[in-house]
Amino acid sequence: MFGIVCGGRPVDTNVQQIEPVKFVYVIQEAAKINHMAIFLLPGTALPPGSAASVYAQLPGKDFSLLGVLTEEKQSAIFRFNIQTEANHGTDVDMMMDDVDGTAAVDQFAITIGISLEPLEQAELQLAAAKQAQVAVKQRLIMPAKPVTTPAPDRPDDIASLANKIVTNAYNYMSSFVSPQGQVPIKAFDEWWNKFKAKLAANPSFLNNLD
Repeated sequence: MFGIVCGGRPVDTNVQQIEPVKFVYVIQEAAKINHMAIFLLPGTALPPGSAASVYAQLPGKDFSLLGVLTEEKQSAIFRFNIQTEANHGTDVDMMMDDVDGTAAVDQFAITIGISLEPLEQAELQLAAAKQAQVAVKQRLIMPAKPVTTPAPDRPDDIASLANKIVTNAYNYMSSFVSPQGQVPIKAFDEWWNKFKAKLAANPSFLNNLD
């Protein structure tokens, strides 16, 4: 029913059907892949009122929504942003990260899952994924919770403190930014949790931030 072609590789129609509405395909040596196109095979059609939600999964991680195929949009191209540094993990398109850096990077596989779902449900899930990306940017501008620290007395001190916090967050999350300017929400959560832990252990550590 579906065909897949990865950049630099031939078209592959060996997408396995594992349930009546579930399909799976495994991309081997995934670090060598930059783009993937997925499409409905000629002569096939989606069930009326349904869509094909496309997911990706890294080893040991949950599936993450990449996009949706419909009768009106029977093909899509997804960009893979592979970061090979062990500390940075691996980022696939919008929100996948944290491949075990001890493994040979070019040996890991990405599992592509395709699920036939009601069209309305698929569109809502895709809209929610896009909203999550917008929320990351908003949370970078304004933290969800105020930092517990003595309030500076002067406007210059307030500006300096804010600049230190924003710079610290920016430096941490810049390694996770995709070519589209997207940051996995998990990256922000990790930075925020570490920041709160440091602040609780030593409220004066802000004075040492560059």
